[in-house]
Amino acid sequence: MLPEQLFLTLPPLLPEQDELQPPVPTVLGSIDYRTWRQRLERIDEILRTSRVEEAFVRLCLKRRLTEWKQKAEQTGQPDQRMCEGDQVLFQRLSSVALRTTIARTLTGASFRDFSARLADSSLLQWFCRLGRLDAVRIPGKSQLQLYQEMVSESELREVVNSLLDTAAEKDSRLELEEALDLQTQFLDSTCIRLNIHYPTDWVLLRDAVRTLMKATRLIRKRGLKVRMKEPEVFLKRMNRLSMEMSKQARQILDRMDTILERLPYALKQAHERIIGERQVSNEEKILSLYEGHAAVYVRGKAGAEVEFGSQLLLAEAECGLLTDWELVCGNPEHDTVLLKRSLERDGVRRVKTVVGDRGFDSKMARELLASRGIVNAIAPRDPGLLRARLREAPFQQLHQRRGQTEARIAIFKNAFLGAPLLAKGCENQGRLVAWNVLTHNLWLLAGLPKRESPALRKAN
Repeated sequence: MLPEQLFLTLPPLLPEQDELQPPVPTVLGSIDYRTWRQRLERIDEILRTSRVEEAFVRLCLKRRLTEWKQKAEQTGQPDQRMCEGDQVLFQRLSSVALRTTIARTLTGASFRDFSARLADSSLLQWFCRLGRLDAVRIPGKSQLQLYQEMVSESELREVVNSLLDTAAEKDSRLELEEALDLQTQFLDSTCIRLNIHYPTDWVLLRDAVRTLMKATRLIRKRGLKVRMKEPEVFLKRMNRLSMEMSKQARQILDRMDTILERLPYALKQAHERIIGERQVSNEEKILSLYEGHAAVYVRGKAGAEVEFGSQLLLAEAECGLLTDWELVCGNPEHDTVLLKRSLERDGVRRVKTVVGDRGFDSKMARELLASRGIVNAIAPRDPGLLRARLREAPFQQLHQRRGQTEARIAIFKNAFLGAPLLAKGCENQGRLVAWNVLTHNLWLLAGLPKRESPALRKAN
């Protein structure tokens, strides 16, 4: 969706008065701090001029107004509306949520560590719009996590697309020295390591016992128990117990229920592999009792023959911006299938050339690209055809450039996402990937040179 079309579907913002913030002190002698400050100042400028911040706030407001309307209908007050004061406060909160999440992603700190760093840094307080002349209120680790969860992955994708469309405009508001070409897309897939134990059968059984015993001990320690009888009776009464206990107890019971649901499959898998000495196919293996969607990813590379986690597709433009992504929750899919879904997400907007390794080549991929009028620069599986195409100068240049995509993926995985991926659950992991794509693109754009103003060019 183009930026203007996106804004037409979102509720308007109410005008608000900017609060006075103390100036950030000038720090001399540290080039690293100066570089960090310049990068944050440029990201702040991009957020404002590209309307990315406005798009994010309006998406949050749209979600809040929908929730407000549903709550009003449930309480029998369908005509109730959010007052202007509440809306202005929510707009400020949404802006703080965007900026704190971006800043935390850039620092790579945990929620707890970033909260302490934010309290100690006047520069971060300025960037996150938290600086005040009297007292500064810093969000805690729980609030920072809630900020990250204010929007879904699909809504973040709209924000990213809005940024990309603005960056690709001729005479963009970002005032870049050169226009960015997003028409050539370099595709590659990789494995994102999840926060799970090495998947051996005895570890699965140990995890099940430890989780159930720790949950039982926590219930008794916090006084949350309603006297439990035999396990069979307890399982039958679980729904009623969930209603009688507090929210914390219900979360503990959900955790136990998940383990109890998956434990029979883990026992069957252990029996097949250890006692029966029979192989279990990768599609049927249970790798983690906590991350049920974790899968075996056969890489076939030196030092990484097999990896355990989730498949991630990344699409990179020639300038280095990430233009598309998809986190696959479950067993890995063929690269051609991921290519098809990537083109469907792109619609008719920008992709004119697709470059990829031999894993993306198939009859379906060739027909798909031809039907859309997209230049096919995917490396053919046929060795003879590959040698012939490598004699074509444009094809050869594109695949020389494709080598940089491996480095881009390494930067994104190690410097932004982190290893392993600490978010729990498929939905949270997909949202975390989207936040990191947005932060990565802002970080990259902030490092690109700006064009000189006409007055400065004339003076030079």
